[in-house]
Amino acid sequence: MKYTVITGASSGIGYETALAFAARGKNLILAARRTEELEKLKSAVAGMNPELDVVIRTVDLSVATDVYSFYDSLSDYRIETWINNAGSGSFASVGEQNLDKVTTMLHLNIEALTILTSLYARDYAGVEGTQLINVTSGGGYQLVGNSVAYCATKFYVSAFTVGIAQELKGKGAAIQVKVLAPSATVT
Repeated sequence: MKYTVITGASSGIGYETALAFAARGKNLILAARRTEELEKLKSAVAGMNPELDVVIRTVDLSVATDVYSFYDSLSDYRIETWINNAGSGSFASVGEQNLDKVTTMLHLNIEALTILTSLYARDYAGVEGTQLINVTSGGGYQLVGNSVAYCATKFYVSAFTVGIAQELKGKGAAIQVKVLAPSATVT
């Protein structure tokens, strides 16, 4: 069986992406911090198609050791699509930012995404029919006041993903690497 992994699946874009992939008959591995919300999503998917396998992983991807453990926990699954959607924001002027929140955002938006992208590319670059999708933002292409740190993380995601796509394509890799850059959404 093949699976689609979606991080940050408990709400917003991740939640809706899970429903969209389920509607296409894809088995899912859903990751987020909130188990209860993941269970609700699993029930919603079962209501759509009870034959799909839905695996839940509760994990805080802002902690690097948890990122590696999460990836390692999936070694027995055949992963067709990996979607790095987990992310957080910090919205305040630079001098007024909550630095604990900014630090968590940096770990989640940049570090976790880089680790998971690198591990998945290492293991699946040569596998036909696989794809990696990194979710950035419209803020990954323009700076927005009171969101400079957030936008900077999303600029990183955009540039990193485009760079990886070019690198892998240049090596003749089978994997497809894509960027999803939505505008502001209600999450």
